[in-house]
Amino acid sequence: MGMKSRPDRPWIWLAAVVIAHLAISFVHGAAHAQAHISMSPAGNLFVFGVILAGPVIGLALALRFRRVGAWVIGITMAASLVFGVANHFVLASADHVDAGVIFGTGFAPFRGGPLHFAATEQKSNVEVLRRTAAE
Repeated sequence: MGMKSRPDRPWIWLAAVVIAHLAISFVHGAAHAQAHISMSPAGNLFVFGVILAGPVIGLALALRFRRVGAWVIGITMAASLVFGVANHFVLASADHVDAGVIFGTGFAPFRGGPLHFAATEQKSNVEVLRRTAAE
């Protein structure tokens, strides 16, 4: 009466990991949206095509072609890890400063961080000066 090994058990775990990855990615994206941290069109394409859709497509492929599906899941999730490390820890931008101040000091997140706020204020100041000069 030993435990019987099921060949589908690893695939059930893999499906759970893909679903968890998808849920975490949506929560992470919502945090970026709330902090007004935008990405380039290429970055958005990568997020939607590789990070979100890639593992799900791999899971669908695994239903029919297990090895191909496993490779697609592995490659897209590895690419997701590299993208996340590069964009959060390696590449510096104003978004990192804004996010650090928002989360570190409690700067009002609806303003998008101090650099975003300053850029927005600068745009409105320039507009006021243009209107005043036009009068």
